[in-house]
Amino acid sequence: MHTQDDMAAIKGHAMRTLTALGEPAQHFAGGIQFTMMDGPRRIICWVNREALDRLKGRNPGEQDPMDCFERHRLMIEHLASQKYDAGERSPIVMSFDFETPR
Repeated sequence: MHTQDDMAAIKGHAMRTLTALGEPAQHFAGGIQFTMMDGPRRIICWVNREALDRLKGRNPGEQDPMDCFERHRLMIEHLASQKYDAGERSPIVMSFDFETPR
């Protein structure tokens, strides 16, 4: 899991390819859909329900998936950008993406 120090490092580095659009996300049964930009191209991204549940585990009082997404949006967008840079054309952030390598 990412620590506050990890998040500080993420904030200090701009996303290489995708940029945040800041548009409202949409909640679906399987997770949250959000849009980012690759130059002029809109890229549909997702964070799945299991990933949101894992993040909610950090804040037991947090029940609403949209609130969870907004609270962790910077980190989720950063992970989506990394996955896009690695070749995923419509990145899906999953629970294992929050694990740190040992």
